[in-house]
Amino acid sequence: LLKTQFSEGFKLQRKTWEEALLVWNLCGFVQMISLETKSIQKGLYSETDEWHRRNIIKQAYIMMYESSDDLLQQTGKQFLDMISELCPEEKVDRFKLERKKWSLFRKEHEAEFQKVRNNVGAHREHDIIEQINTIGELNWSRSIELLLEYEKLTLEIAPCFSELIPVVVDKIGKFHNAHLVRK
Repeated sequence: LLKTQFSEGFKLQRKTWEEALLVWNLCGFVQMISLETKSIQKGLYSETDEWHRRNIIKQAYIMMYESSDDLLQQTGKQFLDMISELCPEEKVDRFKLERKKWSLFRKEHEAEFQKVRNNVGAHREHDIIEQINTIGELNWSRSIELLLEYEKLTLEIAPCFSELIPVVVDKIGKFHNAHLVRK
């Protein structure tokens, strides 16, 4: 019986820490993409050389493509189930709404981002004319517009994650007090 209780307690403790780690990682992830977005924006505003601007735009498109995919994967069903257990329904609904905005952004711009990623970014198209055409289609004002929309999404979802920090810290404290503190 003691062995079973210990095993169950260990599983609960592990789950509690894994939830906390997931929340901290997501907070850090959103912070990193926010900083990267600002850095890219600064580069686009200050760069005067057209070739360098297009390289910065290429970086922006790859960042938006990859990080939006990562965020959506990390906040899938398992994450939604976790926050449904931890949070009131209105917080879960707010998160779902913000996540849906990310999903719509990704769907709306995926082909554009993927073309840049696959032709001149993370991969290289073997046809140089296709590479030149892809680079030539990159547009400064369009990229600024997309980055502003992306940054807005980041700023809107960030509080959803940061509000989870005290929830998981409190859960760790309750677990600690209930299972580990000798009375």
